[in-house]
Amino acid sequence: MTSPRQLWDEIYRRFDPEEPARSSERRAERAYSPADEIGRMLRRNRSDRYVISGTSGSGLSTELYRIAEQRTSDSLVVFLDVHGHFAEHVHDVAALDHVQPWELLVLVGLAVLSAAERRFGHRWTTDERKALEEAVAELAADDGDAPAIDVAKLGSSMAVLAGGAVGGVVGTTLSVLGEGLTAGQWSLPIGIPGRRARFDQDKPVRALLDAVNHLVDALQTTYARRLTLTIDGLDRIRNRDTAEALFVRSNLLTSLACPTVAAGPLVLCRKGRLSSLQGWQPKILANAPVLRRGRPLDFTAPGDGVAFLEEVFRRRTHDLELDGCAIPPPLLRKLAYFSGGRTRDFVRFVRLLSDRCWDRELAVADAQAIDDVIDERRRVLEAGLNRRHVDVLRAVLEDPQHMLPDDDIVDEMLDNWWLLPYPNESEWYQPHPLLMLVKLRSTITG
Repeated sequence: MTSPRQLWDEIYRRFDPEEPARSSERRAERAYSPADEIGRMLRRNRSDRYVISGTSGSGLSTELYRIAEQRTSDSLVVFLDVHGHFAEHVHDVAALDHVQPWELLVLVGLAVLSAAERRFGHRWTTDERKALEEAVAELAADDGDAPAIDVAKLGSSMAVLAGGAVGGVVGTTLSVLGEGLTAGQWSLPIGIPGRRARFDQDKPVRALLDAVNHLVDALQTTYARRLTLTIDGLDRIRNRDTAEALFVRSNLLTSLACPTVAAGPLVLCRKGRLSSLQGWQPKILANAPVLRRGRPLDFTAPGDGVAFLEEVFRRRTHDLELDGCAIPPPLLRKLAYFSGGRTRDFVRFVRLLSDRCWDRELAVADAQAIDDVIDERRRVLEAGLNRRHVDVLRAVLEDPQHMLPDDDIVDEMLDNWWLLPYPNESEWYQPHPLLMLVKLRSTITG
């Protein structure tokens, strides 16, 4: 880099808070992640189904990439980012909160159909395509006349990832299929509020499941490999009824004829729902433990999660040979601490810092720049807090076990990241450290 601004431009580019670490070189090893355990269990070649629940932004997508990449050594892999599809192709991300199980099954079927052709060179029969088209058309006809469904066109309008061992060649990476698709290619309405609910036993739904499973079976038989399906983005669902419809009241996804791993909404961890899941084996990914129990707001004595986030920074900048420059280690640790252990918040901090340092033409970030970005995010996070929220935060902070109170407002507070879960012997909760700077300062200092 020939100038400080060029350096910060490059750091800005590498720290996109909405972009998970797809490359293994950019992924830091993480304690308390269930990824390696799930990978070991999937190698047994059983039709297992796993749902990993956690705070949105805690690194769920990165861990799903880790699992999917591991599976490419002895399995076909299809990776579907549902949130990304709703955001970039449906152009209605709010519709994800109203998606029905059968609609999600449609996306799975289209992803398998398209990935098999574009990544593995598979050729589907006319009957296989027709069965899927007829099943989708009958279900979509609830909104009026039965639409003309072209599954090949719909599938090609989806961006999915795929990889695996085919024809004796081991695909050790996941290829992105359909990047750069033009707007308007997706034509099937999904996630429509008020749409008639269809249940697992409905005849058209069973026909859809049979059609999708026939695709899965044909693919696995042709290539003598299991297919591992990975579904990302469902952790972004905030509607409890939708989350329970997908994971508690329906078993469509767990009826797929292949191992399946999905991200799940944090709301599943509430009210004992994890023990009520239909066919899923639940796993939890808590936030990186940047805090220590009994040491609130002490960033000079952080938890082990800070080291993990420092490694996240090093992984993304190792070839820049910074050697502690750009962001001095004590200041980097402070950013990690006040991220609350949410990887997305830490990455966002670094990007905000790059803007501050670019403006001031700093070769090395200073304490003022660090404090500025922390204060900016504190003000954003505090927006919307009311007296009842603060009372709940104080109750959790003062509880020796740091457990959640039995209060329906807790769901909203978890969704807004005002309360964060942490691992250790058992899960515990703490207010986001940014909220302790001002709103809870009197509680901490006494």
